[in-house]
Amino acid sequence: LAAPDPGCKPCEAKEKEEIEGCNTQRCHDKVCIDGEWADWQDWEACSASCMGGQTWRARSVKTEANDCGQPAIGLSMEHRPCNVNVPCVASVDCLFDEWSDWSTCTSRCAGLSRRHRNIKQHGKGSGAFCNGPMEQNRHCQVESGIQDWLEPTMYLDLTTLSQEQSPSGVGGLDSSGALMRFQRVACESGRGETCKGNSVDLVVTPKTSYTGCDMQANGKKGTNLGALNVASGTSVKLEFRLVDSETGDDVPAKELMIKIFDLDEGLGGTSMEKVHARGFKNYELSPTTSIQVEQELSQLTMFSASRYGTDDDDPDDPMQATPVQEAKAVALLYEGAAVVELNFEVDPGSFCKTFLFSARACLSGECKANPCQRDEHHPVDCLLGEWDAWGPCDATCGVGQRIRAREVITEPAYGGRTCSDSLSQTSDCSVKSCQECTPIDCAWEDWSPWSACDKCGGEMKRHRQIASLPSCGGKACTAGSATEIANCTRSCQDKVFCEWGEWQGYGACLGA
Repeated sequence: LAAPDPGCKPCEAKEKEEIEGCNTQRCHDKVCIDGEWADWQDWEACSASCMGGQTWRARSVKTEANDCGQPAIGLSMEHRPCNVNVPCVASVDCLFDEWSDWSTCTSRCAGLSRRHRNIKQHGKGSGAFCNGPMEQNRHCQVESGIQDWLEPTMYLDLTTLSQEQSPSGVGGLDSSGALMRFQRVACESGRGETCKGNSVDLVVTPKTSYTGCDMQANGKKGTNLGALNVASGTSVKLEFRLVDSETGDDVPAKELMIKIFDLDEGLGGTSMEKVHARGFKNYELSPTTSIQVEQELSQLTMFSASRYGTDDDDPDDPMQATPVQEAKAVALLYEGAAVVELNFEVDPGSFCKTFLFSARACLSGECKANPCQRDEHHPVDCLLGEWDAWGPCDATCGVGQRIRAREVITEPAYGGRTCSDSLSQTSDCSVKSCQECTPIDCAWEDWSPWSACDKCGGEMKRHRQIASLPSCGGKACTAGSATEIANCTRSCQDKVFCEWGEWQGYGACLGA
């Protein structure tokens, strides 16, 4: 290249150098392989057995990507909460015990009977709590009949003796051989001196020889009691017969009960009183009886005393006998009988012993009595009191149960309305937590920086750990990963095209 002379035309601008590509074919062919995950492992055991914990699972890369393949994208480890709703206190359902038997009626007419139950097993944790009354009441009245010795209408009236009754004659017997004859013991209507219509007498006659003592004391005694005195070391069979007051014909009773009181003995077991009976349907003894029962020959049953006694502890009224007096009594029930025979025996001793007796009879009908019929009063409604304050919670921590109750202020009477509402209530209650600690939530640490790209067109990783596991009912960690993997760009054998750089500045001018 020659520079032009001064004043001459310069060279035209032309390319000084030309470049073109060559050997642009691939050096060799290669198959790209993408990364692939293996299956997830099973979830690990929860970090807490109750009130929330953390569990995790992991997986590994089954197939690694080569330098031209795509790496496996996704999580290598997953976390999730577990046992969040599992209480640390075992869940137990509350159970009621069985109801008790109904109590004795509080009144013979229009009373109340109660029953109660307890909590057999208290509820715990998330278990069901008992819901229902602890005590119930219901209207009641005594089902009165022949065996109800507190019911007055069926008593045979032993207040009127025959005018002929006296200690005269052999053994104090009257002209008919009767030891005592109680007149008008039962009537169609009225009682005793007010008896109207057909009436019945009770005739007591010795059927064996009778050695009496203190004969003046035989007959009636106290209120509606008969008395029989027997000498120690002797016995007598007595016949009790119900007869028509006018005709003398037998009058069978649908039900008849004879109750013998004052079976006792003297000092050292002397003069022990005994009664021998047969033909009865049933007999009654007090729960605290002192009477011994023994079966004898010829279908006889012997009732014998086993407790010391004196005249001072004799009853005066069969309807007002004390528990001690009832303990020395036996009642015998007969059906369809007009005649009953009893043997009265006193062991040897030095006492004149007294047998006291009372009788009840149902001559016809249902043999039931309504204890409210004879009451002429206005009805009295049942009245409940206010609820007591709630009792203490039965649990020292967590959730428990409490009870409150109320009483019957006025019991129903004379047909008044009964109390139908419950007398006790139960409710759940909460106290302090059973865990003496502060709830701590699960927390992740911050992510670590991304790692370097591990290969051409490869992947990079970053990690994090759980900083604190949940405790004391804290929240579990949200589901997430402890490792993240991402693609990264790193050129190794990719195609590279020619590219011009920037022009440099112009050089110095060749001409002056």
